[in-house]
Amino acid sequence: MTLSAHSQNLVPNESFESFSGKNESGYSDFSEINNWYNTNKRQNTKLFGTPDLLYRTGNEIFEKHRTSFKPLKGIAAAGLITYMLRVKNYREFISVKLNESLKKGEKYKLTFNLTCGDKTTFGSIGVNNFGAYFSRFPIEQFQYEPIGVTPQVALKNVFYDNEWTSFSFVFEAQDEYRYLTLGNFSSDENTNTLYIKYDLDPQAYYFIDEVSLEKHVEKSLIAENSKTIKKGNDSGAEKTASRKVTEQQLIPITESEIVVSIWDSGKKDGDIITLEFNNEKILKEFKLKKKKKTITLYHQENSENTLSLFAHNLGKEPPNTAAFTISSGGKTYRFNLRSDLTESGAVKFVKIK
Repeated sequence: MTLSAHSQNLVPNESFESFSGKNESGYSDFSEINNWYNTNKRQNTKLFGTPDLLYRTGNEIFEKHRTSFKPLKGIAAAGLITYMLRVKNYREFISVKLNESLKKGEKYKLTFNLTCGDKTTFGSIGVNNFGAYFSRFPIEQFQYEPIGVTPQVALKNVFYDNEWTSFSFVFEAQDEYRYLTLGNFSSDENTNTLYIKYDLDPQAYYFIDEVSLEKHVEKSLIAENSKTIKKGNDSGAEKTASRKVTEQQLIPITESEIVVSIWDSGKKDGDIITLEFNNEKILKEFKLKKKKKTITLYHQENSENTLSLFAHNLGKEPPNTAAFTISSGGKTYRFNLRSDLTESGAVKFVKIK
């Protein structure tokens, strides 16, 4: 049984805070950001991909984009278009050279945070296929076209949210990758869209912040379980296996990828949980918030494929309750799991053909 641990972030300037050319508009060309760059380096046509640098100039909101958007952390964030109704197959991409090359055969964890802001100038459309492509050498966009590569990780389900949502993926490096590129690599024909509202120039525009890439270090849970637990503290590192697990939801899936979002949908009352998938901890002693935490799981053959919610406390309003959305194979399910100090609520995934 294994558990992820933190290691060094291989993405420089992960939150886009290091940049030059700051002005009062709170908006600059992407070339002002250090380390990152526009994947379209040519910029020799009338229309080409132009991702953005956005930042706070004081306490005001980004008036230029008529949005209540705020950076996840610090003062800055990146922004790019992943779909445009007016121009077929219009895309924008951002790239960065990693601090070091990945090692072939090793596993890495990529995390990035997205939001659509609120009432953006570009209109409100959600799309799927936002992805990450790793390469040994820089890739290039020639005009505004989707880049013809297959990203190692991508969001299969349509994403639209006015709050920051974190996405994490674990993958195995197939080469000594040194560059990371983010965007929608799929054509319009292969991109699903969700229109929230129509505007003069409807587009799917995503703000991006806090991008990290770390080695997926694994350590034995035996060592983790050996830590001293203070008397009266029900942190439960060694107790998760001893509690009764009750199946509260049964979800049929047709694909292996399972996208899980968890949050506190009720009154914020300090609920602390550990989330386990097939007895492996994927969220440990996590305090539920209004902001959704999103994790990507994969169906495992010859396993129970059970996601269980372990309660470390009961909060101010028992029992410990977490809201979930589960997305897989183009379908989304929403429900609550409830747990207390003697029993853990669980959802079981059954793969059907």
